[in-house]
Amino acid sequence: MDEICRHGVWNLDDLGLFYRCGSGIATIVFSKAEIKLTLRKDHHVKKLISILALSIVLSSCGTKKAPVILSSSTNATETSDSYEPFFDVSEYSANKEYGLSGEFPVKVGERSSANQRRYLSSLAGPNGEVVSFHRRGSCCGYNSENGIDGVALVDVYEVTYGNLKQPILVYISFYDLEKLYIPKGFTKRNL
Repeated sequence: MDEICRHGVWNLDDLGLFYRCGSGIATIVFSKAEIKLTLRKDHHVKKLISILALSIVLSSCGTKKAPVILSSSTNATETSDSYEPFFDVSEYSANKEYGLSGEFPVKVGERSSANQRRYLSSLAGPNGEVVSFHRRGSCCGYNSENGIDGVALVDVYEVTYGNLKQPILVYISFYDLEKLYIPKGFTKRNL
C-alpha cells in the first residue's frame, strides 16, 4: 500500500504548478476555463492535488477579473522600432476582445518569442505613436495539440504609447498560428 507523501516539493513556473514527491510528479495546468491534471508514477498524490485543483476552480468561479499571471518576467521594455514588423498585419479584428483577453489571444506561431515582438512591432497607437512593450508573464492555458501535454499558455505583454496612463495588456500565444489582426485601440505601424 502506498503511503501519502508528506515531504514533496511544489514548483510554480510558466507551464503550471508541479508537485514532486520521490520519483513521482503531479502537474496542474490551469486556466480560467479548465484545470488539467496529469499524474505520473506516484498516484498517491492524487487526493492532495484534487483538493488543490477544486479550491482553485471554486475560488475563480463566477468572477470576471484579470487572469492570474502564472509566471513573471524581468524582460526590459522595448519599442516597436527595435523589430521588423509583420507586413501582412493590416486588417482590424471584428472581435473587440481580440488580443485584449486571454480567451482571444493573438496566435503568432513557431514557438517564437521573436514573432511575439514582431507582432507588437506591427502595431502603433491610435495616432501612429511608437509602442513600447514588456512581457509581464504567462497566463490562460488553452487546449492545443502544439502545447505541452496538449495545453498552451498565453504570454501577457504590457503595451504603452504616447501619454497612455495605464498599459494595455496584449495576450499572445506562440504555440499556434492564425491570421493576425490589429486589436481595438491600435493602428498599423507605418514605416
